[in-house]
Amino acid sequence: MADDSAALARVDERLTQIERKIDRIIDDHENRLRDVETRTGDQAARLSAVETDTRDHEKRLRSVERWMYALPPALLLPAVSIVLALSK
Repeated sequence: MADDSAALARVDERLTQIERKIDRIIDDHENRLRDVETRTGDQAARLSAVETDTRDHEKRLRSVERWMYALPPALLLPAVSIVLALSK
């Protein structure tokens, strides 16, 4: 009987050790998951900022392109007016 009690106590202690290890592993994985979620959120915020900057840059480029294409007629109009005024 004493041997059975000692054996059961050893088994119980071993099971307790295993449960503690499992709890530590679970805690470690939960911490890693939280870290990954935090980094993912940070990366998403940075990506959003980059996308916004890219859209702003594209808008500025389009504005410059419109200005460049609008420039020659704007310069030609006064020249045509002068030529027409001189031809009269």
